[in-house]
Amino acid sequence: MIFWGLDSVGHNERSFGCVFISVLTYSGLLMYCYFKAQCLCRCQAGCLNVWKPDREEQRYCWGCSNWFNTSCIQYHARTQSSVAAEQKAFKSHEGYAEIIVDVAFQPTARGGPTHFASGNGRIVRLARELLNDANLDSYPQYVGHLLEAEGDPAFSRENAWAEIMEDLIGLKKAHRGDFSHEQLICREQQMYGCPICENIVL
Repeated sequence: MIFWGLDSVGHNERSFGCVFISVLTYSGLLMYCYFKAQCLCRCQAGCLNVWKPDREEQRYCWGCSNWFNTSCIQYHARTQSSVAAEQKAFKSHEGYAEIIVDVAFQPTARGGPTHFASGNGRIVRLARELLNDANLDSYPQYVGHLLEAEGDPAFSRENAWAEIMEDLIGLKKAHRGDFSHEQLICREQQMYGCPICENIVL
């Protein structure tokens, strides 16, 4: 449409068309620069290692709000299960289903063969938001599970919350354990230390 207009209209319209294309080009350049900046590792000032989603994993630090290429940061001796156990011991997390804590404090990651380009950020964020809700036993989806399973000795609070989170995110129960599909939680991943924040494990 734009190029047809350039061939068919007068001088003023042609000038406007050129300006319009220039604006689009400039906007595209700005978007390119923005998204490229989002893909840069923040491990140190001047690091220019661009994230390659299909080949490399990045970890997110909730302390400094930065993404880091795993190839740029150091392994941490702590395990994922020890981090989760520490979180479950906090009084503020008492009474919550363990699966919610496990999901909330798994590594926030994107890229590579495990987390795909979109990553698990929205999964972790959902679990953390649930941990801020002091009335989860009244959560509509959970009440629905209770009513549906009334009198069923096989009912599991942990399984119920796993299914609720999967439903809220849009994951299929049939894909559990199939790592060619996105998972609610990936256990015992390699842990890393944040190069900016002290004592924060990624």
